[in-house]
Parts: sequence; structure tokens; C-alpha cells
Amino acid sequence: MARINNGFLEGMTGSLGNLVFYKRNGKTVVRQKPGPRKYTPTEQQIFQQKAFSIGQKFIAPLRRVLDHFYKDSSSKKEDGVNSSLSWVLKNAIENVDGEPKIIPEKIFLFRGYLSQLEGIQIRKMSTDLFEISWDAGSDTDFWKQHEKLVLVIYVPNRKLVHFIPEGKYRKEGSQLVTLPWKVSSEAEVYIFGGFCTVQKSKQEFSDIRFLGSI
Repeated sequence: MARINNGFLEGMTGSLGNLVFYKRNGKTVVRQKPGPRKYTPTEQQIFQQKAFSIGQKFIAPLRRVLDHFYKDSSSKKEDGVNSSLSWVLKNAIENVDGEPKIIPEKIFLFRGYLSQLEGIQIRKMSTDLFEISWDAGSDTDFWKQHEKLVLVIYVPNRKLVHFIPEGKYRKEGSQLVTLPWKVSSEAEVYIFGGFCTVQKSKQEFSDIRFLGSI
């Protein structure tokens, strides 16, 4: 840092080349601009950066669906995208030969308290039609039997999302699903789902979790 005594430069502020001019105690002083910081990230930091990137790309197309699940959340601070991304980063990414890989089987789009889907079977019938069935159970509880199926069908590499917020009743045990687009045999099509019910104008859910793929 140096003080300016040259009348031409006195009072000048701002930058000129690699110099920065500014006022201090009524005097004009000059210093060099700081050079670029020399920083080499560690392998773990590089891995974390890559993991965040692929996690964000996976979750971002699901924003509308996640907002639906979280809109009635008891915590107004919860955000669907951030909460789901946090879960994926902590629980559903594995290190495969030094590269992060998402494990869909470990993903929960929402954590709820209703009873989960059990005995799930998924049967692909054509490029745009499949059937999902589950154990309807022998429980005679009226409200439980009248909980409705919730499905999210997701094709990550094409950013395609098909959302069924209210499907068949739990007691019915199966549902045919017609997709709004045809899916090639090479595409990864993930199915997430659970049950929902409405209590006192508030929608409640079971865990919305990975059910399988077609």
C-alpha cells in the first residue's frame, strides 16, 4: 500500500490496470489487485462437487411433485427440492470407482407416517402401459382401506415426470397406469409411490419411496 502525492492522481478512486485506488483518512492510497488464489481441491472435495451436481440434476425435474408433498408439511421451513436433495446426498449416492452414482432404491421423495405399500409387483404391458399391484391386506379399518395410491413415474435422462396424486384405493390392490409418452427399452424408468389420505383438509402421506423400474 502506498500514499499518492502526485497531484494528477490525488483524489482518484477505482482501478487502473493491476492497481486499485481508494480513500483512507482523506488520503488517496494505492495497492495492487490481489492475484488469483492458488487452490487445489482434494479428491474428496471433487467427489462431493460431482455428487452435488448429479443429485441436483436428478431432483430438479421433480420440483412440482415435491412441492405437492411438502405443501402441507408441519414445518413451513421445509422445501421439497432441498429436503429431497439433502436425503439423496446423504443416503443415496455411492462411490463407484471414484465416481458418484445415484442408487434409486435408497431414495425417499417424502417421509410420512401412513402404512407403506407392501407386496409390490410391477408388470410392463407395453411401451406406455404397466400394472402395479400390492398387498391390500385384511385390515378392516375403513380409513386405511380408503387411502389412495400415489405414483411418480420418472425418466431422469429425458426429464419426464408423470404424477398421479390420487389413484386407486388401498383396498383395490392394483392399478393400470397409462403413460403420456412411450418409453424405449433402453430408458431408465423409475417408479416411486405410497399412499395418501385427506384429514381435516390436510393431505397426509406414507413414505413416498422407490418401488421399482420398468
